[in-house]
Amino acid sequence: MISSTRLRAVQQTLTVLLTPLLLTATALAADSPAGGESAQAQPFKTLFDYLKAGGWMEIVILVVSVVAFVAIVDCFLRTRLSVTVPEAFLSELRLKLTADGAAPAAAFCAGRNTLIAEVLRVGFRRASEGLQVMESGAYQALEEGLAAFYLRLSVPMGVAVISPLLGLLGTVFSLVAIFGRIMSPSPPTTAEGARAVMASLVPFATGIIAAVIVLLFYFLLRRRIAKVGVAASLHLREFLEEANQRR
Repeated sequence: MISSTRLRAVQQTLTVLLTPLLLTATALAADSPAGGESAQAQPFKTLFDYLKAGGWMEIVILVVSVVAFVAIVDCFLRTRLSVTVPEAFLSELRLKLTADGAAPAAAFCAGRNTLIAEVLRVGFRRASEGLQVMESGAYQALEEGLAAFYLRLSVPMGVAVISPLLGLLGTVFSLVAIFGRIMSPSPPTTAEGARAVMASLVPFATGIIAAVIVLLFYFLLRRRIAKVGVAASLHLREFLEEANQRR
């Protein structure tokens, strides 16, 4: 259950965020003349209209979103099972290990730039020290390899955190400008003010949308990396036991 303290905190946060908008709408309704307003302020009709209304902060959010997209695509490509745990390589390695033993198999792994090859190379090099030592070194190497993948997710996660904040900052700047116009000798009409308030919310909405999309891919990638770890562990045990028999 949600505690009363948390409910009060949420209520206070919403009050802080919505009060400027309510004050703006009240001021516009009180100070603006009536009549002829719909012709002066046309509603947004297309997505481009909304993005254009969001101002320069939309460009900033777009740039960080592109950075996150590049990092996501890179991580997707690097965490494919055909790259991290390739079946063709494992078949060749199995034949090499059966025919020549652990030391030649370790040398065979050294020339392959894949996660499972690096992990097995560390284990095979300790074959003379017993199965327990091999497993300890190999699983440590596996954890380090998976940690490197998780580290690449720091970029999308950072973008997911910062995008709503950038959007909120853009909204605050826009509200400050709106209040300045209201206090000017010629305040905007109600329709113009409503359009300005609507435009001020666009950066915040864009930041939230970007964060939701990036977080979706972030959790998908975490699951993908976990699957890589499971697949590597299944093969790891098999090869280390075989190497221990042929040391």
